[in-house]
Amino acid sequence: MKEPRTSVRGGDVDPVNLHAPGRAPRTTEMHLDPLIKAPSWQRCVAFLRRHFVEPLAISRNPPWFDARGVAVGLFVGLGTPVGIHTVAVALMRLLFRFNFPVGLAFNWVCNPFNMFPLYYFYYWFGSVLLGKAPTMEFEVFRRLMDSVTDRTYFWEEFAGFLQLGQDLLLRWTVGALVVGVVSAVLGYLITYGVQARRCRREAEKSGMGYEEYVRGLEEPLSVSEDSQARAFASTPREGGYPECRRLKRLGDGCRRKSP
Repeated sequence: MKEPRTSVRGGDVDPVNLHAPGRAPRTTEMHLDPLIKAPSWQRCVAFLRRHFVEPLAISRNPPWFDARGVAVGLFVGLGTPVGIHTVAVALMRLLFRFNFPVGLAFNWVCNPFNMFPLYYFYYWFGSVLLGKAPTMEFEVFRRLMDSVTDRTYFWEEFAGFLQLGQDLLLRWTVGALVVGVVSAVLGYLITYGVQARRCRREAEKSGMGYEEYVRGLEEPLSVSEDSQARAFASTPREGGYPECRRLKRLGDGCRRKSP
């Protein structure tokens, strides 16, 4: 006679495994992330802390390295159109050195949750800077952007964005570049100041001078950053980038079936 199965946390568990000491229960459904059950504002705070604050708080890099990563992420995320953000960060990594994971994280300052109002603000702000009256209402602008974001691949989104019209693109570009440059400069200055204070505290604890401590952080930098870039390049892309998968899990409850 087949033994009945007991449901635990939404998954079917073999009662023999459930009571056997030292053996993990076999489930046909992954346990839900405890964060999924938290209120939306707590999930938002936890996401920001995990991807924006913690990488800088535990960083063992010189201040300029982390500050560049923040500046690149903010400039690309706020100053470039949808569809090329991650590619732009990767291309800028080929031009100069910065904290690549931090740049990718801050690139998500523009995301599907705030893109429409943010992009409309670029259009309005650019119109003001160019001395032109904004003639497009938000709902009309949103319908135009819906036709762009519904594309499947990032190059299709970028191509669709370029088809919105010369006048709209000019206003949007002026506003986006001003916001992106100002945000990048402020992000660099603030991050450099915070990370420099952290390095000074660590140098005092180690009985070293600040300059000597920073030089010690710069010595292994070239090896570590190349390893980070190679690790990102070798990450499986099925399901999107890690940040995309995290946002998706927060949205759908991480309901994935095991074999």
